[in-house]
Amino acid sequence: DVDEQETRGIYAKSFPKFGPMESRWWELERRRFVEWTNYKPKIREDIFEQVKEALLEHIDFYSDDHADVVACWVMGTYIFPVFTAYPYLFLSGPRGSGKTKLLDVVRYLAFNAVPTSNTSVSSLFRIIQSNQATLLIDEAEKLGGYGDDSDMRLILNAGYKTGYPVMRSNKDSLEPEMFDVYSPKIIASINQVNPTTASRGININMIKTASKKKGNRRVTDDSSSWVSTRSALYRYLLCY
Repeated sequence: DVDEQETRGIYAKSFPKFGPMESRWWELERRRFVEWTNYKPKIREDIFEQVKEALLEHIDFYSDDHADVVACWVMGTYIFPVFTAYPYLFLSGPRGSGKTKLLDVVRYLAFNAVPTSNTSVSSLFRIIQSNQATLLIDEAEKLGGYGDDSDMRLILNAGYKTGYPVMRSNKDSLEPEMFDVYSPKIIASINQVNPTTASRGININMIKTASKKKGNRRVTDDSSSWVSTRSALYRYLLCY
């Protein structure tokens, strides 16, 4: 409510630009949150378990600790602006170890998740700044020395910490523009990333699942309770 925001002196830093993306928080769930006068949010531990359960429905981790780290990281994508730095999450492992599948799961759970495979690198600067998007970067080995991916290099070098905006030239006006690229980023690759980038995050060694049933389970819109889990995460963002 705009009037309520002005009364409280709350002003949006930027307005999300989702384009064709689906609404991350269904309108019905938003109304329930606003209208329930006696609403009591879930405790954080319950939300953590709900996120972890969604992860384990599709992914086998090397250890339970790894599942805990990923679940905490996903929760943190909703509140990362309160931190001065937020670590990247690196997924490394052989082909078939579930790296891309975990990215698919995180796409449904994390705050404003955007797969870079469907987006031009040049547009990511505006997407991150407008949406505070969680970036999902697959097959990062193709970035190997970065080569022509200088824009991605700028994003990764500066995007783990506040206070380091990236300057780029506007292609039309040629005027310099500053972009805030601080946001959560999860990066999957067969090999370890370069040492400079690796120092900015946490590595998760992925393994092939021993469960044929879980391995064949596809990540789809209907494959888990994404809506209820995201709703719990949005309420966590607003209540804690």
